[in-house]
Amino acid sequence: MWKAQVLAAARGSHLVRHLIGAMFAPAKEIEGKINDKPVQVSNPAYEEWYATDQQTRARAVNTRLALATAQRGNQTIVEYVGKLRTLSDEMASAGRPLEDEELVEYIITGLNHDFDPIVFILVERVEPVPVSDLRRAWN
Repeated sequence: MWKAQVLAAARGSHLVRHLIGAMFAPAKEIEGKINDKPVQVSNPAYEEWYATDQQTRARAVNTRLALATAQRGNQTIVEYVGKLRTLSDEMASAGRPLEDEELVEYIITGLNHDFDPIVFILVERVEPVPVSDLRRAWN
C-alpha cells in the first residue's frame, strides 16, 4: 500500500525518473550562436534538471533529520511508530528508501527510558528485527 502512495506522489511531482535513476543530467552547455558564430551557452534543460534534483535531495536531507531527531514524547507507541513509518515513506518517495533495520534503529533511538528493557533485548538480537515485530515486543 505504501508503494502505491509513494509512487502516486512521485508521479504527481514528476520525480519518478529522477528517483529511479532514469533521468540523467543533460549537458551543462549546448552549442548556440552569437552573431552567427558558434558558442557554448548554458543549457536550460540542465538548469531545470538540476533544480528538480536538488529539491529531491533537500527533501531527503530534511526527512532524515526529522527521523534522527524524532522522540516519542507523549505519543502512544502506535502513533510514534506510525509517524516514523510516514517519514520512512517520505524517504522512499525522495529516492532514498530505508532498510527495515534502519527504520527500527530510528524508532528505538527516540524511545524514552521506559522502553530500555525492550530496547536492550532488541539490540542484543543477532538477526535483524522487522518493524512488524516491534508491536509484539510492546504487547
